[in-house]
Amino acid sequence: MFSSRSPGPRAVPPVENPLLLQSAVSLASKIRNREVKCEEVIKSYIDRVQHVNFLINAVVADRFEEALDTAREIDTVLDAGDPNDLYPLQSYPLLGVPFTAKEAFA
Repeated sequence: MFSSRSPGPRAVPPVENPLLLQSAVSLASKIRNREVKCEEVIKSYIDRVQHVNFLINAVVADRFEEALDTAREIDTVLDAGDPNDLYPLQSYPLLGVPFTAKEAFA
């Protein structure tokens, strides 16, 4: 129950980075086609989490450095040429797309 003194919930700031408005499929395609670097996508999501997490508490334990390292590895493979040897499309359809899951234990 909220008291009359409670300021109520604070609004989450609007998304300003257009990468954050892309679908997962669109991002995956753009990463594979080298229209955007995986590292750039990951950094965009990290920036957003850092900007709003104090309001929504979505990420309790981050792995930002590991995600950036993986993004750089993916970019290196993609920049070298055909990624299908290491990352076939059928096995890795969302290659480079950031993902997080909220853990819940009873």
